Amino acid sequence: MDNKNLDKIKGENPFIVPEDYFSTLTDQIMEGLPTKSSVEESIKNQPVSLWDKVKPLAYLAAIFIGAALIVRVLINTKTEEYDYISQINVEEVSDEFIDETIEGAFLDDYDMHVYLTSYTE
Repeated sequence: MDNKNLDKIKGENPFIVPEDYFSTLTDQIMEGLPTKSSVEESIKNQPVSLWDKVKPLAYLAAIFIGAALIVRVLINTKTEEYDYISQINVEEVSDEFIDETIEGAFLDDYDMHVYLTSYTE
């Protein structure tokens, strides 16, 4: 049954556009647009507040302040980490702790030698 309906419209375009629609479409659109003078008058009649004038500068200042805070947090995080590591007294660390750490790192003697001799500051 569906094939009968499809055969009826086969080869035909089922969509219909009114006559001369596209030839008059541009004129209809242009008639609906406001004129340039009316737009300019409406812009001139609108008062500009102080906030509208200062808003771009406030946004720019907020961006710089946010970037400065992010940089400050990142720098403080790195220095705190560095300070913690520099405060470790190597003489107080027990030999048992060092042995357990080395065994847990799965380093053989050669790897340990390469690691210790390649350290540069």
